[in-house]
Amino acid sequence: MTPVAQLWRSLDPRRSMAARLLWGFFLAFFVPGAVFVLLLVNQLRGLEESSAHVFAASREAEAVMRLRQDALFRAEWLERRAQTAQEAAWSLAGAVGAALGEDAGDTAEFGAVAADDHGHLWTPAPEDDSVAFISSARPNLMQARRDLAKTRRMAGLMKALRERRQTIRNVSIWTASGVLRHSPWVDVHAGIRQSRGALEDFVFNRTARFPQQAVGTEEAVWAPARAGPRLTNDPRLVTLFVPVRSATGDLLGGISLDMDARRWFDEAVSLGELGGDVWFAVDGAGHALRMPPAAAKMLGWRGVEAEKLMDSFDSGRRRLARAIQGEGSTSERYSLRGGTQMLAHVRVRTTGWVFVEGLSTEALAAIGREARLELQPRSYSAVRRDLLLLFIYLLGSILLAVLFVSRRISEPVSSLVRAAESIGRGRSVAVEGRGAPDELGRLAAALDLMGRRVERRVETLRRLHLLFRASYRMVELKEVLARCSEAIAAFTRAERVVFFLHDPETNRLKAGWPGWNVSEELASALQVPIDDRSITAMVFQTGELYYSNDLERDPYVHRETQR
Repeated sequence: MTPVAQLWRSLDPRRSMAARLLWGFFLAFFVPGAVFVLLLVNQLRGLEESSAHVFAASREAEAVMRLRQDALFRAEWLERRAQTAQEAAWSLAGAVGAALGEDAGDTAEFGAVAADDHGHLWTPAPEDDSVAFISSARPNLMQARRDLAKTRRMAGLMKALRERRQTIRNVSIWTASGVLRHSPWVDVHAGIRQSRGALEDFVFNRTARFPQQAVGTEEAVWAPARAGPRLTNDPRLVTLFVPVRSATGDLLGGISLDMDARRWFDEAVSLGELGGDVWFAVDGAGHALRMPPAAAKMLGWRGVEAEKLMDSFDSGRRRLARAIQGEGSTSERYSLRGGTQMLAHVRVRTTGWVFVEGLSTEALAAIGREARLELQPRSYSAVRRDLLLLFIYLLGSILLAVLFVSRRISEPVSSLVRAAESIGRGRSVAVEGRGAPDELGRLAAALDLMGRRVERRVETLRRLHLLFRASYRMVELKEVLARCSEAIAAFTRAERVVFFLHDPETNRLKAGWPGWNVSEELASALQVPIDDRSITAMVFQTGELYYSNDLERDPYVHRETQR
């Protein structure tokens, strides 16, 4: 037997009282200690998790605060750019108002504009990279010609404004008399086609947008890219309108500046590192002014013309659209396309645009992971380590103590067991510990007394056995069968006992008589062939015991014998 098998056999509680004591004491101390340690470790883990959760929440709140501040900073930068554009437009409007309010002067100056083959009054040749056009719906042709000549002096200012402000793509002067001066120069016929004929007979709106007001009390108007017909096909341009008034407040015309809003947003984003990882911008109606790919994927933006933020079945996107349309700035969580995002939006007061900056699902998860890594709960780790070391120390101490105690208890018992086994084999043995006053001592004394008695009886049986061996040949077989059957029936309480004897001439097993509760006639009829399937033949051939609890269904029962 291998040492491992011997060790396992010695620790088997089914074979050793010492093993039972060992396992009993060990479990009695180990289970409560293990449960106590596990509870402490679980409490430490819960405390660590709650601390990490609180720390991650604080870091997320800090990130959201930075996000709002960053969005506010970029919105304020856009606000300053918009105010600068408005100041430029107001300055140009003042110069145009002064020019339109002057006397006409020499009429030969404006009489040089002639109609082309299509009947359009315009300047085919650029004038300081500008074009002038008189609407077919002008109320007074002579006044329109005078205003066209007066605006010619503004062409240089318009060109200089475009060159100084790269985001300003087009500068236009619209007069109440039906004159348009546009910088840079464009083919009027192309402009008419692009505006779907709106340019050809435009009428300056005197009251809808710019009602009669005192000079200096009105505000500029910012129109989105899709507000109406345009002279160019660039959908990125937003338009700023300011009125041109006389000193008495009469509306003389208007100034329009077409600006590339996308460039403004790109410049605002490039000012520094963003507080979030996604951003986009929309106008007051929800049209996209700037929609980067990451934001488009987050929102499920299709990119179709005139798409609004509200145009979606996603409840999170519609909730975001309602929040953007409201007043003020907010930062909230939104569920967009199966993920959770933190979005902060700030409105640019001058233009009505909304700048949105946020943290995607991945960014929020990264903040949580970084917070957990940054927390580095060394105190918890040290406590857990000390607790585990203490548990291992106590486990070893308990194991040694249990081994010592179980050894002291089981050694006398093992000695008595060996003595009892020797007595059971009929050998005489000196039992140790007979003089001890405790229970084990009394048990040892009883075993010693029993051993001496067993020794005397074994000697008596040995002498009887010798006597029987000397006289068994004088006993008849029937008497032996009768006494053995009676003894077996008394010992097993059987209803019938019968011996089957082998007949080598017929190769059959024949029932011997007398038996217990078996008549001679029945015994003479009980014969089983060796080759037939039966319990009797199987026991005879194998020499092994066989027990059956259900003879009716036992497949080895000899049916003829059973009947």
